[in-house]
Amino acid sequence: MSASRLSLTFAVLVLLGVACATETSDPVVGTAETREAKREIGESEVSEIDVGPLTATRGTQRLPLASLEASIPAVAGNHITGSPITWKAGTQEALADDVYGSVLGRPDYITVTEENSAPSSLYVKFMRDMARDVCTRIAKSDLQHENYSDTTLWRFAPADGSASDEQVNENLRYLVLRFLGMRLEADDAYIAKLRAIFDADGDAVIPEWAGVHAAVEGWRSVCIGLLESPAFHID
Repeated sequence: MSASRLSLTFAVLVLLGVACATETSDPVVGTAETREAKREIGESEVSEIDVGPLTATRGTQRLPLASLEASIPAVAGNHITGSPITWKAGTQEALADDVYGSVLGRPDYITVTEENSAPSSLYVKFMRDMARDVCTRIAKSDLQHENYSDTTLWRFAPADGSASDEQVNENLRYLVLRFLGMRLEADDAYIAKLRAIFDADGDAVIPEWAGVHAAVEGWRSVCIGLLESPAFHID
């Protein structure tokens, strides 16, 4: 089943979330080109990507919260200190029952005995927040590595602006495989869409990682796009 056949309800909700990806409330305001590229990915226009078990029917379900909780550190990796990178709300785990877990429908087996895994606008909103928080945490950790080959977001392409086109595309392929489990060729249309996101934000002036780290915001934006992808959230 191709990615373009995601259920209408879920695709629309994700599209709304992706279209709002760079609201002015964000610390980083993306360009119009970034927003357009993310819209296209949210619409799942790439019809030839085989997403295997991520099939879509009217009964398409999002990841259960327990699976989401396990998936985030699996793709985000470990902080340079050694601890897994997770979604945080301040200093707390965002998916904890007393933070966002119960709001997102985690059963307490008293009043709620079964998790409702249908996609919802509330879920999409929280996943926008999750993507920004997690990707920022990954980027900040990666910046502390001396060698780019030890990082998570730019493992095959140095983020100092010296990466070749081939290195950037190779890194995009690696990120798609890591985050979505899709093994794509360098000339795949989906890679081109992600490249548009990278190029649009790759030269953004972000005080936190300005100077020699010219491409960091481009990789953070790609990370956000992947964590907002329908393919990441379908059970």
